[in-house]
Amino acid sequence: MRSLKRQRLTPPSCQVISQSLQGAIDSQGPLFKLAPELWELLCRMDDETLGIYNTLLRLCKTMYNTLSRKSVCRRIKNAFERAYFSQKTIRLEQNLVHEGILVMIRNILRRTSALIAGSYPLQYLANATFKDYDIDIFIPYIETMEERTRYQQGEHNGPVGVFMESLYKEHFEKLHDEGQLQDLSSVIGPSYTPGEDVRGIMQLSTLKKTRIQCILVGLLEGERLDDALFGIFDFSFCKCWYDGETLTSRNVYDQIRKAGTESKPVKLDGTPIKGPQLARWKAKRDFRKKKYTERGFLFLE
Repeated sequence: MRSLKRQRLTPPSCQVISQSLQGAIDSQGPLFKLAPELWELLCRMDDETLGIYNTLLRLCKTMYNTLSRKSVCRRIKNAFERAYFSQKTIRLEQNLVHEGILVMIRNILRRTSALIAGSYPLQYLANATFKDYDIDIFIPYIETMEERTRYQQGEHNGPVGVFMESLYKEHFEKLHDEGQLQDLSSVIGPSYTPGEDVRGIMQLSTLKKTRIQCILVGLLEGERLDDALFGIFDFSFCKCWYDGETLTSRNVYDQIRKAGTESKPVKLDGTPIKGPQLARWKAKRDFRKKKYTERGFLFLE
């Protein structure tokens, strides 16, 4: 078999992809006999991400039909996504360094098991630049079923306020006193998302006027924050996050092509949103839909 001429993979992004694909390449000898042009596609990743992804999946399907090896398709797809996430993580963290807040952000995410989700990581996965955005840090707030019931009935004080105060003192008070963070405000109540799953919001801004929102998400013991966010976000392309180490998405194809679907109005436990909550959910959804349409995103039926 002729050499694959790996020396042509000189751009940094291609080196990342090459390393990530190495395991799949070594264990699937016949792969590039069927698809030698794959290397050429990877060389143009930055310019033709969508075309590469479409072609990659199409080639994998051909390989599966020819070789009857479904694992080929799965492994190459997974390798592509790992390489893509790695590349976009570097760019996100470079921007946080420029803002002067990477260390602070990482400390918060690691110590609270929080995630940055929504429009901020979406910019990088979608190769977009939004003029107006927040850095939304979703922080798990572990509650009992009794506390959740009280909260849903309108009792919005007590433990949530104590938690937010301790969060501020541990992570933000010193930076705020030193003038590195400004415009501190906080709200306790279901004012953010569908399903009334948010327990409170703390808002700050950096010296560069980048807005940071710490959003408490009510979870029962054993519930996962990423699963909660997957249910909270109303559009499929918004379901992505950064955990302090890497960007991750369950809908990377939607982010790459800037198109996706709307989620159904349900709470974290899967029950439908009804009554006044549903009206709030629809109003929020319509506002966000207009915003993302203006940002160039398409909505699929």
